[in-house]
Amino acid sequence: MTSLPKPLIPGPEVEVNPFQGLVSVIIASFNCASTLPRSIESLKSQSYKNLEIIVCDDASTDETKSLVQAMDGVVYHRREVNGGVPVARNSGAKIAKGEILLFGEADGYYDSDYIEKILRYLHIPGVMGSINLGRKVWTDKDNVLVRHLNDLYEAACQLVLKGERGTGAWAFWREDFEKMGRYDEDCRIGADLDLVYRIFKSGGKTTIGDRSILYHKDPDNIRAYLRRAYRGGYNSGVYRSRWHDAHGRLKRLLYPAKYTLMALWPAYLLMGIVLHPVFILPLSFVPAYLLGEDATTFLAWRIGMRRGDLPTVIATPILLWLRRLAMGYGRIHSFYHSPKGK
Repeated sequence: MTSLPKPLIPGPEVEVNPFQGLVSVIIASFNCASTLPRSIESLKSQSYKNLEIIVCDDASTDETKSLVQAMDGVVYHRREVNGGVPVARNSGAKIAKGEILLFGEADGYYDSDYIEKILRYLHIPGVMGSINLGRKVWTDKDNVLVRHLNDLYEAACQLVLKGERGTGAWAFWREDFEKMGRYDEDCRIGADLDLVYRIFKSGGKTTIGDRSILYHKDPDNIRAYLRRAYRGGYNSGVYRSRWHDAHGRLKRLLYPAKYTLMALWPAYLLMGIVLHPVFILPLSFVPAYLLGEDATTFLAWRIGMRRGDLPTVIATPILLWLRRLAMGYGRIHSFYHSPKGK
């Protein structure tokens, strides 16, 4: 699995889905009592009304149970042993009654037309899943990190619409979800993408509904940003054999070397001043590599420039550098440490 599958992008000539049946919204939740109420309220406020909202509590130790049970119109289902997101989602799907299953976020809330739009093109023959385009950081802060992340999300949307980038899916026909074997419960990272890859491998397709925003509790401070990057690098290293061939000895040697050279970025300026101007070359190479590594990062940088947001434009290479170092440390750590049973 080397790149995300590219969804079908319906043209203006395609009619909007006339589906008016029951949609089951399944929210896997573990200790999300602080964010869950807003998520549920945003679902209750949807323009599409024929909904069943299911919260699958994955053995939370906070007040999730009492909080959800006090809400009208929400089905509460609890697992006594924490199994992870794929297990919780599958547990919720087993008790769901809807023809369409939509997997929601316990730490996110939605525009009021989100469900209406995600259903629009599920009727196209061969389409098994759908997603809307649009994501922003759920925060009351306005700093360069938040603006940088929002620029990245917007860049990803633009590239998907151009057919230059793939994406996952959140809403599925129940019949297809079952046929594909549900979420793989052994896949503790990227289970949603794993499901989409199986859909494409079977000859099925996913589609884009429309633009509608998911506001998600993403990092709005550097500490959380680096922690998430480290976890992402570590988890992708631990489970990398699921997506690609496991790392051989050569790659395990090259990874530390690559990130050591990248970590020296600030030192190149000092070496260029004290030792020789030749060190200006790696000084300029690192940000060029980070911005050009992915079309999304470069486009996000350009979005900041078009907005005239000079602080974010300047901060973007630095934030990408810090993220890469944290991810690299997590990946290297994963080479020498794996969870029990893995």
